[in-house]
Amino acid sequence: MSFAERAAAVELAAALDGDDGLAAHDLARRPRTQMIARRAERIGVVAQSSSPVAAALRDLVLRLTPAAASLRSRAPVLDWEP
Repeated sequence: MSFAERAAAVELAAALDGDDGLAAHDLARRPRTQMIARRAERIGVVAQSSSPVAAALRDLVLRLTPAAASLRSRAPVLDWEP
């Protein structure tokens, strides 16, 4: 279990102690989880392109993208702290 999963489990357990705990937990987590789901959908559309031209363009762009730019684009997901 990753750090993020353990932190979420601890947060959820704490939230379940109260009457509206699960609703509060859902309200707190939903924006981030929806953002991740939207990003995953967009990435999936690009990654699963079956057009040879689109796939070649995708591969070229990925190859030419600086590592720092790639990491910055992932920051909203990777930099999460509970």
